[in-house]
Parts: sequence; C-alpha cells; structure tokens
Amino acid sequence: MPGHIVSALITSIIPSTGLNLKIFGTFDSTVDLTHLPVPASADLDETYKVGKKIKARIIFETVGTTDSGKVFGVSLLPHVIDGKSPVVDGENVEEKMTIGTICEDVEVERVEKEWGLACTTREGYRAWVHVSR
Repeated sequence: MPGHIVSALITSIIPSTGLNLKIFGTFDSTVDLTHLPVPASADLDETYKVGKKIKARIIFETVGTTDSGKVFGVSLLPHVIDGKSPVVDGENVEEKMTIGTICEDVEVERVEKEWGLACTTREGYRAWVHVSR
C-alpha cells in the first residue's frame, strides 16, 4: 500500500498534530503537520473541513489499535503526491540539501517529544530532525 495515491475523507482536525482521515471507507490514517502543504502557523480549521475528500499518498503503514487493525500515514505535500523531488525557488531541494547536510541556522517550529523537531532553514526549506534512539 505505501506509495499508492488514495482518496481520503477528513474525519477530524487536530491543530497540534494534523489531520485524521479515513481511506477506503475503512482504514484510519493520519497526516502529520510536516506533511501538510501549509505554513506551520496556518489555522488548520480554516484550510481543511471535516467531511471533505482529499487526494493523498500513503507513505507508511503500521499496526494500529483500531478495529481495522491498520493505520496509514499519508502525505498531502504536492511533490510527494506527484512523486517528485521538492523544489524551492526553482531549486531541487534534494540536490541542494543532501542527506547529512549540516545547517548552521534553523528555526525550530515545533518539538515533538520523543520524536524530533520540525524546522525551517534560513533558505526556507522545511525539515524534520529525527531523534535517534
């Protein structure tokens, strides 16, 4: 299932974490704030509405505690849905900021306890800093 494009129904909006969705009318899924195509400061209730159908790409599957037994993580980012590299100001981010690039100046937008940091670089790139375990 990861990699598939799906139609999803917004079931709830959680301003501190993102959206909850239903896919295929059965499976629960979530969209983390870092996978929403809106600024970190955006009012999710203004941008998204419960009951609206949206297009998403499944990025991972996990065993859940729901009746269906599975929970999917999805992304609404246009470059993820299109299967392309992200582009900022006409530059391919994957070429400009390769894995392991050290960024001297970042703004921390959000701290996810025990998970990591959502950041923005000086150049305007959105980034996730994962906590190693």
